[in-house]
Amino acid sequence: MSDNAKKMGFGSIYLLGINGIIGSGIFLLPNQIYKTAGNQGYLVIFVAALATLLITLCYADMASRTTGDGAAWLYSYNAFGRFPGFEVGLFSWIQGIITISAEVAALLNIMMTLVPAIKNPSVYKITGIVIIICLAGICLLGSGVTSISDNLSSAIKIVILVGFIGLAVWQISKGTAHFATDAIKFQPSSAFNTAFYMYSGFSFLPIAAANMQNPEKNLPKALVSVIVTVGIIYSLVQFAVTRLLGPAIANAKSPLATAFSQVFGQTGFIVIIIGMGISILGVAFSVTFSTPYIAYSLASKHKLLPSFWVRTISAKFLG
Repeated sequence: MSDNAKKMGFGSIYLLGINGIIGSGIFLLPNQIYKTAGNQGYLVIFVAALATLLITLCYADMASRTTGDGAAWLYSYNAFGRFPGFEVGLFSWIQGIITISAEVAALLNIMMTLVPAIKNPSVYKITGIVIIICLAGICLLGSGVTSISDNLSSAIKIVILVGFIGLAVWQISKGTAHFATDAIKFQPSSAFNTAFYMYSGFSFLPIAAANMQNPEKNLPKALVSVIVTVGIIYSLVQFAVTRLLGPAIANAKSPLATAFSQVFGQTGFIVIIIGMGISILGVAFSVTFSTPYIAYSLASKHKLLPSFWVRTISAKFLG
């Protein structure tokens, strides 16, 4: 895309990064973190954010030196040559495809809570295919529609999580939420691994660098800003849900939904389930947007994949 005005600005880049990281993890994993870190789970999440930030700074530095599409594979290509770059690119592309499939499957499992008919294998498969087609269709409509959709889903998930934190503050102020003494054996390695997993989506953000305004300046700022924002939100959510549920969090399959339902009943449960669905869909959308750029870059810019990738839907997809 040659018209810089049509490319993503800093705000859209930032929200794309938010969308790529905040998924099902923060809704489903607080119980696992509690089982291995107890009441100190929020500190483990914060430490994981700092560790991720160190990696992000490396990405930010490389992004400031490279304006092309591809991110990790392109950095490897420039540093080590064609074959190492091709290996990283090929596996990054496959990882993106697998991630899209996994997120759609997770979304379907969430949808089953509200629409039991999806448990039927045929309905499950058809619904999954429809979701994937819709994700691709939105991207095919162009960068304008893509940015609006991404910004909207990012904003919704942030509002829901901030609202949850506000709920905890409200309950704490009423004296109805407090830390309970736990007998959890602190397992730092397991707790850290679980927390670190929740930040993994950041690596997809720089892939579409050529579709961004001033990527050498905006990408580094966006990468760091995203990790800082998500780290703060994740830590506060873990702290909040632990205060609201206490030791009961260990047995809660969906801790945030359980906490919300305790205060607002079935309505609160449905709100969080919808929030989970939007979060998962947002990750799927973010990866759907980014993944084709890898194949397109490999094929068109560096001739590491057959050239038909440039002439088919990839070229149209990338506008």
